[in-house]
This record gives sequence, C-alpha cells and structure tokens, in this order.
Amino acid sequence: MKSNKNLKVGDVFTVPLRDKQTVTGLIISLSKGRGIKTVFGYFFTEPPEVVVSAYQSGQLRKENSVYACMFSGLGFVDDDWKVIDNIPNFPVESWEHYEFRNQSLTSGAWRKSIYNKNFKLIDMINSSEDECKDLYEDGLSGYGAVQGVLNSVVLDKKPLPKIKLPKELLKRI
Repeated sequence: MKSNKNLKVGDVFTVPLRDKQTVTGLIISLSKGRGIKTVFGYFFTEPPEVVVSAYQSGQLRKENSVYACMFSGLGFVDDDWKVIDNIPNFPVESWEHYEFRNQSLTSGAWRKSIYNKNFKLIDMINSSEDECKDLYEDGLSGYGAVQGVLNSVVLDKKPLPKIKLPKELLKRI
C-alpha cells in the first residue's frame, strides 16, 4: 500500500462504499502546492489490480468509468481512501478534463466553466444545453458526497444525477 500523503497523477485508490463494497479511483490531475489537494479522477467498479491490468493491456477507457468529477483530497488525508498502486507516466493528455457544465440558478442559461491545470476558474462561456450535454457537472465535491453518488450509482443502480433545472422553478426565481 502506498502513502496517502503524496498523491500523484496515476495513483490508483479504493473508495469504501456501504456493505463492504469498494470502487476503484484513478487520479488524472491534482492541484499543486501544499495542503489538501483538489483532484480530478475517474471511478471504476473493477478492483484496483484489474484497473491497472486493463491499463497495461491498453484496455482501460474513461468511457468505462461509472463516474468522474473534481473532488477534495480530504478522503486521502483522513485515510478513508487508500492509494493502492500507481501507474507511472500515465498519459493524462487524453484523460484530462478542464471543461465542465453549469446552469445558472437565476436565468437557466447553460455555461461552460473552463479551469486551468491548478483548478482555478479562468473563464465561463455561454453555451447551449446541447453543447454542454457531454460535460461533467461543475463543482468541487467533498469526498463524502462522492461516496454518496457512488453508493447510488454502483450499489443502488441509479443513473448519475443529471442536474437540469425545471422550467417551472426557473419561472419562480
């Protein structure tokens, strides 16, 4: 087991779910500097050794993940999330993700949020719902919230939450 204190791109880690189940995560990018990191990662239902083996055989695809998001690294600091392995020299270029979608609570307008590699928001671009449909939801999730979504998606077999404000709500705002 690797140290949770020095996270790196390519780290493969486990996230505990209820009923003693786990999900495997893969770190694609993380913020620089000291302290608790902001991380972007993908989550898979396969055990860590299968994820590493799939990568080594060229079979690992982000499209096979059950979830992906920007999240706080506090789960690693608290040792709830365990780093198991590292894929050295992981080719992040085809996995990185710095564009996210969000919908204005007041107008209902869709926007792309663009971040730099240190997760600082650098631009918000007005976009159509169609242009945003394949982007991940904007926002930084706490590790407990990530576990909640993963419990729902993996154990309860519920679809990923799609946040779209109903027109009736938008009329009242």
